Amino acid sequence: MHVLGVPPPAVRAEMWGPVVIDDDSIWFCGATRGTNNTGEIIGIGQALMWLRDVDDATDIPAIMLFDSCYAANVVTGRWQPNANVALVEWARKLLADVEATGRTVHWVHVKGHSADGGNDRADELVQWGKTGGPYCRVREGGGEGEARYGAATTAALATATEGDSAMGQIYGSVPARRSFGAANAALNVFNSLSAGVNVCVLSNGVLLERQ
Repeated sequence: MHVLGVPPPAVRAEMWGPVVIDDDSIWFCGATRGTNNTGEIIGIGQALMWLRDVDDATDIPAIMLFDSCYAANVVTGRWQPNANVALVEWARKLLADVEATGRTVHWVHVKGHSADGGNDRADELVQWGKTGGPYCRVREGGGEGEARYGAATTAALATATEGDSAMGQIYGSVPARRSFGAANAALNVFNSLSAGVNVCVLSNGVLLERQ
C-alpha cells in the first residue's frame, strides 16, 4: 500500500505480502491458487480492509485505481468468478463493509506498465511480497508492519542493506518515482463531486491513497 498526502505528495503508508493458499494460516483469505489475478483480488481486499479498519476518514469517498479488469469486475459483482470463489466472496464482503459505513468507492481503470508512478510503485512492492519478509499487511483483528499506519517506508529502508539481495535492490529504488498521472487525473474528475477524496491506486496487492 502506497499512501500519499497532498499537497505536496508525501508517502504515508505502504503494504505488501505474499499470496497465501494455506488454509491453516492466519493470513488465509480464501485463495486456492497463486495466479496474477489472485494477487490482484487480494490487493483489492487489502485496500478495502485498510479503508475499513485503518483509515479514519470514513466520511470521504474513495477512488480505487486498478489495472486488472477481471479482479475489479468480480469484486464489484459485474462478473462471476471462474476460480477462487471464496476469495472473491471475501473481497466482496469487505467492499460491502466499507460501503455500509456510508462511504462511496469509485472504480477507475489505469493501464498497467504505462509509466504511471502509482502503478509502477505498486508493481515494485509486489516484488517485496515475493521475498522472505518482513511484510506489511492487514487481516481480521490485526496485521503486521508499521507501514500500514504510515512512516514505515523509512523504517523499511533502514533495515535494507546491499546484502539483502532482492529486498536491498528494491528498497534502493524507492526514491526514483514517476508522476502519479492516473491518480491526479482521477482526483481532478472526482474533486467536482466531493470536498475531499481518497485515491487508492493498487496493483497485485498494493494501494496508493491520497487525501
